[in-house]
Order: sequence, then structure tokens, then C-alpha cells
Amino acid sequence: MFAKLKFTLCLSVLSVVVAASTGCMTSHGNGQHVGSKSKTQSFNGWTTVANQDVEIYALQSFNNWVKIGETQAGSSAYNYWGVNWYFWYISAKVPNSCWHAISGPGAQGDYMAVIKVVDGNGNSLYYFEPGFYQWFDEYNDFGTMWSEKGVSTEAITLFADD
Repeated sequence: MFAKLKFTLCLSVLSVVVAASTGCMTSHGNGQHVGSKSKTQSFNGWTTVANQDVEIYALQSFNNWVKIGETQAGSSAYNYWGVNWYFWYISAKVPNSCWHAISGPGAQGDYMAVIKVVDGNGNSLYYFEPGFYQWFDEYNDFGTMWSEKGVSTEAITLFADD
């Protein structure tokens, strides 16, 4: 029961955040450690448009984005507060050429990759920090949640080990 309420409230926060966009990515989060760089990753989120094209890219080199996956949002809506939400999911492997070696103090892994997700019109989707869904607390106001977990960037960084 609590999980359903938490999910519903999470979507209400997303509805405010996504008002200026067609969607968001809820996993992976910005700065998340994803294990091994050879592992296939699961990315997912929501759009406000049925059957919306969703594409995911990894940065190979300066301003050279490589498409690593594409999908369409579903056609069955989850209606919350009068807004229809459509789930999307992409299982994709980030190519070795897009993982960049890092080292030094504060490094969260051996490698990093920069990822962006766009809709079919090329508009960036919104992002969150890792664990947004698990962190979500219905007692926090929107301003607090967005200031603590929202990510105002056009791409996110993932970390991995060899």
C-alpha cells in the first residue's frame, strides 16, 4: 500500500518537473556507479506523449554522440492528476569507446561515461540523482525534493569499474 502511494506521489513530483519537457529519465541517476563497464545497462523513465520516440546517446569524444539505444514509450497511460504518463525502457551497452578512464582523489570508479536521453524531436529529458525513487518522501515539498535530487543538465555522468 505504501509503495503504491510512494509511486503515485513520485509521479506527481515528476509532473511538475516535466511540465516544460516531454519526459524524464528516472534510472540511471546522475553520478551513479553502475558496476562493470562491460555490463548492459537498463535505462527507464516516463514521457507525457504516447508512443514517444526515446533515444539514448553516449559521448564518445568532444561533441561526438553515439546512439546506443532507442525505444518508444508505451501506449497505455498511467493517469495521475489529469496527466497521462507513458513508461519507456531501454536496455543498452555503453561502448568501450565511450568509457573514459579517470583517476585521482574522489574518483567514483575507474571509468566515466556521459549519457543523454532525448525525445523524438531532439529535446533532452530531465534527470535525477541516483535513487530518486527510493529516496522519495511524500512529506518533503517539491522545492526541497527538486533542490536535493533534481539535475538541471542536458546529460548525466555514470561511473563504472573495469
